Amino acid sequence: MPVHRIATLDYLSEYALGDRPPPQRRHVRLDVDRALLLNYEHFRFCSYGWRHARILEHRLGSPLNEGVWPINNSRCEFRLGSPGSALFPKGADLESVPPDVHVAALRGRILCYFRAISADEAIAFANEQLDFRHATQITSDWYDPINGDIECSDAAPQICGSHAVPLAEFDYGTSRFKFSNSWGGKWGDLGWGSLSLEHYNRFIIESWAIGARGVSVPRIANDGVICQEWKWSVSDEIGVHGREIVDARSGMKLAWAFCVKRRNTLDVEEFFVWPSERHKGYGRELARMILALAAQLGRRIRLLVSFADTYEWNIGESSAVARLLRVQLRESDLRCVHLIGEAREAPFNMTRERPQRPAFMLESLRRGNEQPITEPTRYEVLFGTNREMTVSDGQISFTGRRGDGLVYGWATVEIPRSCRFGSAGRWYQWFCKKQFPSITNTVVCNSREVFAARAQSCVSAIQVHDDVQNVLYIHGYNVPFQNAITQAAQFGVDLKVPGRMFAFSWPSLGVVPGYAADEATIEVSIDVLREFIELIMDCTERTPLSIIVHSMGNRAAVRVLEMIGEGRIANCIKHVIFAAPDVDAQRFRAAVGIFRTVPKSATLYATRGDWAVQLSEVIHVYPRAGLFPPILVEAGIDTVAVSGFNLLDIGHGYYAEAAPVLHDMFNIIHHGARPDVRPRLERITHQPDSHYWSLPLR
Repeated sequence: MPVHRIATLDYLSEYALGDRPPPQRRHVRLDVDRALLLNYEHFRFCSYGWRHARILEHRLGSPLNEGVWPINNSRCEFRLGSPGSALFPKGADLESVPPDVHVAALRGRILCYFRAISADEAIAFANEQLDFRHATQITSDWYDPINGDIECSDAAPQICGSHAVPLAEFDYGTSRFKFSNSWGGKWGDLGWGSLSLEHYNRFIIESWAIGARGVSVPRIANDGVICQEWKWSVSDEIGVHGREIVDARSGMKLAWAFCVKRRNTLDVEEFFVWPSERHKGYGRELARMILALAAQLGRRIRLLVSFADTYEWNIGESSAVARLLRVQLRESDLRCVHLIGEAREAPFNMTRERPQRPAFMLESLRRGNEQPITEPTRYEVLFGTNREMTVSDGQISFTGRRGDGLVYGWATVEIPRSCRFGSAGRWYQWFCKKQFPSITNTVVCNSREVFAARAQSCVSAIQVHDDVQNVLYIHGYNVPFQNAITQAAQFGVDLKVPGRMFAFSWPSLGVVPGYAADEATIEVSIDVLREFIELIMDCTERTPLSIIVHSMGNRAAVRVLEMIGEGRIANCIKHVIFAAPDVDAQRFRAAVGIFRTVPKSATLYATRGDWAVQLSEVIHVYPRAGLFPPILVEAGIDTVAVSGFNLLDIGHGYYAEAAPVLHDMFNIIHHGARPDVRPRLERITHQPDSHYWSLPLR
């Protein structure tokens, strides 16, 4: 793990703003708060600077899953510091912490920050054990990598997003950087991973090293606005020239610049005046100090403009800095820099696309573009049904007619190697002679004890990444028994269910003209569904249960949730996902008011492109909960509007086959993640006091 050295300044000069004395430089050894250095991990994942950076980026109301640019996080930690994760724990906000936390944060300020513009510099930073954070584009290689080793993707990879990780060391034997990932200990090698030099160069966004934390340049003056000039050498190859304008009384940083010598240039990597301190002449004074430094060193100035400084609300400031330093901006030929300013004629344009800012990623165990499985997979689903059972040649099957009561057992499903993530089989794929999941064995159980033993026996055999929880799938209209079971198995594989996968299959006729009959049957299946849920709870010793329910199946699920609102199993319901509910919207609102305290979270997926629910709305005249407009927004439930179907998507099965929806469901089940921290979701204001979430499929 990185351990900071005791910082030593090569020189230091200080004078009052406006004075022009000959610089009287002195060698200074800084006093370091060793307690801060010893608690380095205490600061690594503290979000204090990140919260302030959101304000700096004018994005205070944006979704929390959106990241910030690394340079803005460093700017906030340079001026405001960081109190560490103990005083500012995960999930805290700036308004809720007491004033003494902000005072404590000042003790955790950083000395400076500087770039790595090449892999060679990154290796040098790692060798010097600097706190070095690398922002990179991520591909599907980042999902479930073996031992956390990120391989370089193919020639035209799909970019899944971006991420930032601290690079801890470089292994010359393998030519790979080692890093710790904020996705947790269940990712990679106990939370650690590695990436190659090729990946570093190919997908870099920005890389920044941070100077010693808990260290500030000492001051002589104790009043007024002062200018400070200093240099800090990390090693013989790495050194930073700092220029600061400081309020001597409070010690608050008002404006600052950091410069690095490279070949025949003096690279101005940072030039920043805090927004509240602008238009006071500080920028001109910074520029004067930098021009004097460049003249003293005999080097030409090169201004490096970060991606964060090219938005419409601050590109004017970047242009003003270029004028002060007497350089002209042009698009950069470096991947990690957006614009470069040099003292030569150059056309100015902004055609280069800005990469996505590094963001929080919670899909750490789900592949973004999962490849086909290489061998057929056998997956067991425990089921309950009130269908009519038939036996032919020793083979058990279930019809679309009603049976005499609850029948339960288990079925083995073979998922062929051709199945991709979310692919349970589409109508047009039959023409391609694709293989689809199929039931290879069905067992009916007449003993609750045997069923309980089966429900508990396989949990230890499943690769569990999270605390054990079971999932129950309830299908909708026009679904035969075999389709219900194979879809449940596909959910078990796609969502990596950390426990047992259950399915309740009510007697749908399994034909399109059977809508009216299915409506009648779902009503008489309510008590049987409740009996099956109680059986699951009894047989699994109250293991938490999440429920995924689709279409017409929501009618029974909603009624059962109302019935168990005060029952003994209510506390065991973890998450409920209502997918495309074919339920009267007014009826659904009323039900939410009754069962909203039963599950820990409830999510409603609705869309405007669901042909089956559209037809139901025509038949029933009144709006359906799973269709918009109008969008159903109700306290106690997270409404997600899904949009962007492909032409060949028939719509009603989007919840099970669209990768973004499956990713979102994965984050709910595994992480219990709120919508504001789930990737891809965008908050949409519905009314002044209500909102819902948008999830585009494309």
